[in-house]
Amino acid sequence: MVYNPFARSRLKSAVALSNPDIVHFHNTFPLLSPAVFGAAAALGRPVVFSIHNYRLFCLNACLYREARPCQLCIGKHFPWPGLIHRCYRGSYLASALCSASVYAHWTMGTWSKHVDMFLPVSQFAAGKLVEAGVAPARISVHYNTVYPDPGPCYEKKGFFLFAGRLDEKKGLLDLLESWRSLQPDHVRLVIVGDGPLMRAALEAQSQLKNLSVLGPRPQSDVSRLMGEAQAVVVPSRSFETFGRVVMEAAAKATSSVATAAGGLSEQVVDGETGILVEAGSPLSLSRALSLLIQDPSRASTMGRNARKRFQTNFAPDIAYTRLLSIYTRLLTRRKQASSS
Repeated sequence: MVYNPFARSRLKSAVALSNPDIVHFHNTFPLLSPAVFGAAAALGRPVVFSIHNYRLFCLNACLYREARPCQLCIGKHFPWPGLIHRCYRGSYLASALCSASVYAHWTMGTWSKHVDMFLPVSQFAAGKLVEAGVAPARISVHYNTVYPDPGPCYEKKGFFLFAGRLDEKKGLLDLLESWRSLQPDHVRLVIVGDGPLMRAALEAQSQLKNLSVLGPRPQSDVSRLMGEAQAVVVPSRSFETFGRVVMEAAAKATSSVATAAGGLSEQVVDGETGILVEAGSPLSLSRALSLLIQDPSRASTMGRNARKRFQTNFAPDIAYTRLLSIYTRLLTRRKQASSS
């Protein structure tokens, strides 16, 4: 977790064998360790690091603790609050190891010397990197996409869909509470996924009308349900770095009711492609769902708008062009530096 010399050695061998122009990392935690960044940089290759979570400065990578967002460790190269609160797996020992890794690599300069460009998946995540100490000049936002494009579905079947991990930080309990207050007669709420709150979801299904808990489903089934849904509900309490489910829904021409938490607010244009609600507020969520229950045509219009925005800003070809531009810029910069 802290420094894996064997992974570093293997990475050097892989780079020497394949002779890449650029080395692009997505996730090195826990077994590779950040040691591999130094190995790639030592061989003179530009290094790119996609940021999908907050692992560089948060022990649990979620900026979430005790049922609410937490930002105590941002800017602290030794994340002592996370150690005190046992934020990694509820263990002092595991949290100590994770803290040591965070401290070692901020202190050693891994992030300032061995990564040429950080690619967070939202402006929100980019801002947290800056707060943590990464220079803005070495940050380029690269939004996720959906590949291949699944294509739109304009035939809606009048239900709301929650698709994701069934846990507290994803806002499932808030959604169940809001549904309990609504109890609509002609609209269903469909829950797809698995997690620690599965039992709570099943108990709610037995108590509430028009609530279906399907459990985990293949991606093909989830995509179909997204296309048929009136809206996808994303009630996350935590700071989502991106919130891929909103993008997947938009690709299917389905609007989203989502909390304005983290990167979610960058995907949902409130009132145009979906509705933004207050995180941790079942009342705010109920009001938004009630609007769409009373006026289904509003959800259909917003879904069409979401599809258009996906095609303009987030489609696979757009993402490819953006990434290639980042690569080209880095290679040009490296070539100019070597020739000067």
